Amino acid sequence: MTMSFRLKARFFRPFWRRVLQPSVLVITAIVTLLAVSLGSVSSITAAPSAKVQFVPPAWVAANATDPGLRVLDVRNSPLEYIAGHIPKAVNIADIAFRGPNGFLPVQYWETQKLASIFSRSGVNTNSRVLVYSDARDVLGATMVAYVLERSGVKEIAVLDGGYAGYKASGQPVVKEYPKYKFTPFAVQDNPSIRVTLDQVGKLIGKPGVTFVDPRPGDLFRGEKDLWVRNGHIPGAKNIPWPTFTEAENPQEDLKNPHKLK
Repeated sequence: MTMSFRLKARFFRPFWRRVLQPSVLVITAIVTLLAVSLGSVSSITAAPSAKVQFVPPAWVAANATDPGLRVLDVRNSPLEYIAGHIPKAVNIADIAFRGPNGFLPVQYWETQKLASIFSRSGVNTNSRVLVYSDARDVLGATMVAYVLERSGVKEIAVLDGGYAGYKASGQPVVKEYPKYKFTPFAVQDNPSIRVTLDQVGKLIGKPGVTFVDPRPGDLFRGEKDLWVRNGHIPGAKNIPWPTFTEAENPQEDLKNPHKLK
């Protein structure tokens, strides 16, 4: 039996979830899908799996009347949200979930702050949550989906094609703001979807362990002097994340599963 764990790295941005088969996760804009055999990391126990899916605009219309559905517009420009958004959507820029942690920038906020952000958006761990961004930021929406799953939300959808694809499909957009009550959010940490850097060090070179680095090739090869240390984890395979989207599609819709295989 094989299980997959996300890597908790410096500037962690996950972007792909369970497209080819349930045991496959593609992660981060920095480093890594990590496929680990169940016995490889004894300190990790599997938590109940969340349902994370990419959905078309028609899914939004079909689920619009669900009172348990919450919609998060994670576009970074509030003016874009004000100009028009999906009905019931609350605007929380994806950058709001991260900040400096001591000496490291762009780290996920601590549990209490994440809980406060979700609570103010009317989200609790029993909510069904739809996340979307614009056509230029595939990673932003999926990063927020990761934070939701990591925090214990069990049903999460990411809008394929983002807001631009939704609007182009003819689905309704509004300018009204939803009125959600402050909802207590009790974070249920889900450690089964990530591993620590110490654990990664112990897994390098082990049979049955594969690291996939979805960054652009020049960053993977260390050709850009961007980070304190450049290059990649020893043995990692480079599959740039745009490989998983339709390059000719301005909304960057996900490729069909048969193409991904």
